[in-house]
Amino acid sequence: SGYVADATDCGDGVATVNPGETEMCDGSNVDENCNGLVNDDDPGTPDSSKSMLYHDADGDGYADPATGTLYCASPDPWWIGDSSDCDDASSSVYPGAPESCNDVDDDCDGTVDESDASGTSTWYHDGDGDGYGDAGASFVSCVAPLGYVADATDCDDANASANPGGTEVCDGADNDCDGSVDGSDATDASVWWMDADGDGYGDNDYSLHQVSCDQPAGMVENDDDCDDADASVNPDGTEVYLDLLDNDCNGIVDDSGVYCCADTDFDGFGDGSDCVYDETGTCDAYPGYVIGDSDCDDTDASTNPDAYDWPYDLIDQDCDGFPTSS
Repeated sequence: SGYVADATDCGDGVATVNPGETEMCDGSNVDENCNGLVNDDDPGTPDSSKSMLYHDADGDGYADPATGTLYCASPDPWWIGDSSDCDDASSSVYPGAPESCNDVDDDCDGTVDESDASGTSTWYHDGDGDGYGDAGASFVSCVAPLGYVADATDCDDANASANPGGTEVCDGADNDCDGSVDGSDATDASVWWMDADGDGYGDNDYSLHQVSCDQPAGMVENDDDCDDADASVNPDGTEVYLDLLDNDCNGIVDDSGVYCCADTDFDGFGDGSDCVYDETGTCDAYPGYVIGDSDCDDTDASTNPDAYDWPYDLIDQDCDGFPTSS
């Protein structure tokens, strides 16, 4: 009586000490299950009084879930109850850590470099692929998404030729995004000149010119007028005899043609008191008129520069200004 066939009891004076018992976290230094380990030295044996602790290698207060071990009490500060660290080799990586643009899941939320990370940039949609983005279509991230750029100055993201680097042309669009449509900087804009007298010819005074795609009021696309205060003076004007004006704006006053004067006595010489200017140089358009005004008496065919000056008659028949007296 009092004997058994088993000889594995390590404390035969205490009924709760034997290989079938559970190791207790009681601080008694008793090996309740007779495996040679007591209390925290026997972490692998579970019981309701033990806790699952995890090793915090980087000391950030969050431990590696793969290191879970049952302990009666934490053997040192590196064993803790939190197991939510996603990288226990970096103390800057833990749940709630500030996310930054470094290609690392700093806050252990399962997402890398999300929009709340420090160092993100605002990117703008570049729908037309011209390198300039639409300020109204933005996205915040660490790196540019496909089809997005850092620039937000495009004024028409559906037109690749309209952007701040575009060339302004007269097409009804703001090609260079400067806020003006068909401005004076358009490459095909015209130069317009003031036509103050309304004769269709502009003043060549450079201070009175404008560059624009559309014709401004009171301006024309030439600067050929030589007197913009007189509508009768322009390249289509008729040169007027001895008015001391360049009526046709050819740079010569009373120029080029001939003066056709009336030849009422038909001696071939004209009367200086009745002349017209003929740019053709022929007087063909003026019947009864001849070139020149050298006749000194157009009522007498015998008086002209070719006539014989008779002596003693006190008449200047040859129109040389000296009537003969002897």
